[in-house]
Amino acid sequence: QPLTEGGPVWNYLTETRKLDPAVLQAFDVREYLTHGKWSMVFPYYAVPTVDAPVPLLGPAGPEWLKFELLDRVNGKKREWTSKAPEKSLFGVQLAKHPFFKKARHVLLCEGEKDALAWASYGCNEWEVLPLSVPFGAKWKGQDKLRPSPNREWLDRSWDWLQAFETIFVQMDGDE
Repeated sequence: QPLTEGGPVWNYLTETRKLDPAVLQAFDVREYLTHGKWSMVFPYYAVPTVDAPVPLLGPAGPEWLKFELLDRVNGKKREWTSKAPEKSLFGVQLAKHPFFKKARHVLLCEGEKDALAWASYGCNEWEVLPLSVPFGAKWKGQDKLRPSPNREWLDRSWDWLQAFETIFVQMDGDE
């Protein structure tokens, strides 16, 4: 469901994380109540094709959703996704949004909230579109017989990313 102004998810994102409400709306961030606990919902849209215009929020909606519990469980982040997602970058639908339509550069972040923070900070003024990789720089659950989900989003996004002058990478400072 859409974010409820003044609700727990809204308050966390706007008051604790200091994210701009207009950015949350542009990225279509949502909320979900599951088993009495609130979660943030980050919609992932299909990677635009090089020759097709990008719809503002996609006619069919997001391809998949990533959920993150607002509360930490034993100090750890708890995340899950909708079933069988085709991996893509968080925020690709914004390439034609009024905030970012002049973007000549892309900033790849390691988390959705990082991309939202860069957008809130005003990177659109530098003609930069902030995006997030879906599962961090490494994926602990990687099966040696399956391709890395990082490889999936990279393969799906490669041609689209070529349209940008520069691709900046901003990952966390952990191992």
